[in-house]
Amino acid sequence: MSGSRRIGADEAAARLGVKKETLYAYVSRGLLHPVKEDGRHSSFDPDELEALRNQRRRRRVGEFEMPIATGITRVHQQQLTYRGIPIETLVGDGRSLEAVAELLWQGQLPAGSPRWQPDRRMLATARKVQTELPADTPVIDRLRATVTVASASDPFRDDLSPEPVVAAGRRVIASLVHALPGPDADADTALSDVLWSRLTDRRGRTAERAVLRTALVVLADHELAASTLAARVTASVRGDVYSVLQAGLGPLAGRLHGGAGANVHRMLAEAEATSPGAAVAEALRAHQRIPGFGHLLYPDRDPRAALILDRVRAAAHDRRRLALADEVLDLCLDRSGRPPNIDFALATMAFVSHLPRPTSQTVFAVARCAGWIAHALEEYDERPLRFRPVARWRPRHDESV
Repeated sequence: MSGSRRIGADEAAARLGVKKETLYAYVSRGLLHPVKEDGRHSSFDPDELEALRNQRRRRRVGEFEMPIATGITRVHQQQLTYRGIPIETLVGDGRSLEAVAELLWQGQLPAGSPRWQPDRRMLATARKVQTELPADTPVIDRLRATVTVASASDPFRDDLSPEPVVAAGRRVIASLVHALPGPDADADTALSDVLWSRLTDRRGRTAERAVLRTALVVLADHELAASTLAARVTASVRGDVYSVLQAGLGPLAGRLHGGAGANVHRMLAEAEATSPGAAVAEALRAHQRIPGFGHLLYPDRDPRAALILDRVRAAAHDRRRLALADEVLDLCLDRSGRPPNIDFALATMAFVSHLPRPTSQTVFAVARCAGWIAHALEEYDERPLRFRPVARWRPRHDESV
């Protein structure tokens, strides 16, 4: 730590030539490490500020620079908050995805428990499209198809003012869930319960369904993950809310963001078929690392995973599978030394509740739509076309400079 006099946030922001919001975004990304001197006010190391300023100066003009200031979600000191409210509070209060989405979009929690309904005509078309798809169609493709139908059904989609965007967000997220293959749902059914009916024919215990509600809440947003950045870029060029969702869904089709839970589920199923040791060894051979452990932003504890796993343990009906998952968890902790992340928690929830392997990706995608829309609303207030990186020429090895 520097022996220089520490300075306050206002002076620190001035030295960097940024707003205080951007200063704290640097903190969230781990680029700065303030100290709370009196429990309330943060002080900064001038030497650390100077090093960051010099690093920024070395970047060429026009080169894409992170981070992006946001007031939606904060990851700080291994805690996750939505609009300043810890996810532990939202989960403890029994908040639903619908309520948390309203918080992300409009800055405050709604009174009561909102219920969203899809447009009936659009839903009928979307469900017809779903029936025409092959039975093994990946869930991301099913969600993309519904977003396409929703976009084509909305003649006012180019209105990017907040109220129409929020209204469209409610309809399209409800449609994404209701359009998935499954029984019709009552109008007053929470989306988490509708989604449960799309994942399994088993009614499930109330406590089990509450775990799914928890998962949707803690996955609603996570700052500037790859899919969220894609969504913000689309909003920056003034793409409509449906285009924003399509952009966000794109990265989730990859194996490294949103889909990693399937590898964990496979490892748990292999542990049941053989043994935990054999399953972990096979996962290491297949992936060169143990899936579902470690996160860049949470070196000690992923708060999302902790909330889900605690509730899985309390709600589990299949105690044998729960014990098996805990045995795999202990073995992986010993091998990697890294804590379980959200992918392990989602896969454990699905495995213990006998939900299908694509559950993790389905839950991730549906929940994160709320966050993408929140970031779109925020980006619509920014200068358009601001994401324009400048390429650095790199010739092929067989070409001369």
